[in-house]
Amino acid sequence: MGEPEGRMEALRILEAKLEKQGEEIKRQKARIEELEREVEEWRTRFDAARREREGEVKRLEKVLDSMEEASREKKKLEMMLEEEKLKLRRLEEDKRLSEEMLQAEISRLKGEILAKEERIGELGGEVEYLRKKVSSLEEERKRLEELLSSLEKLIEGDINYKPYFILKSIGRCKVTDLSKTMGVSEGQVKLVLARMERMGIVRLNGDEVRLNEDLFGGKSG
Repeated sequence: MGEPEGRMEALRILEAKLEKQGEEIKRQKARIEELEREVEEWRTRFDAARREREGEVKRLEKVLDSMEEASREKKKLEMMLEEEKLKLRRLEEDKRLSEEMLQAEISRLKGEILAKEERIGELGGEVEYLRKKVSSLEEERKRLEELLSSLEKLIEGDINYKPYFILKSIGRCKVTDLSKTMGVSEGQVKLVLARMERMGIVRLNGDEVRLNEDLFGGKSG
């Protein structure tokens, strides 16, 4: 084989290699384009996933904020509940103390009522006794009045007691007027009045005479 043929063969071989390399380059370019499409697709998916993740993160942040707000509200409510429980315990304690004080006051009042009822019973007995006593005294007064009336009838005509009946009707008078009314001397009237004064029937004050109020209950006028 001559030198030109050898070069031609070498060129063919080189061309064949170049053709293979061109085809390989095409395949590689196609693969690159395919990979670029895949990369773009994955980038699109990634961007969508990232946007979705960012949206989820924002949603979760809102949920977290809501949970934190709910937690703060829960703490406030728990504090309010504890305060209400404390108030309730205080009210229950106040109620218990009030009930105890009320029961003590009721017991005291019951004791006072029982004591007053006993006292009322005692007073009722005393009243009944006093009624009987008054009734007895009234009967005694009537008896004495009847006796006095009988005695007055017995002594009505006696000159020694005539001043009594005169003074009983007029209350008081002068000794001189009494002497004229009785139709006896003043000296005799004064003797009678002196005896009656010693008996406590009349009171003499100079020339004036009146019945003893202490004895006749102020009926002398």
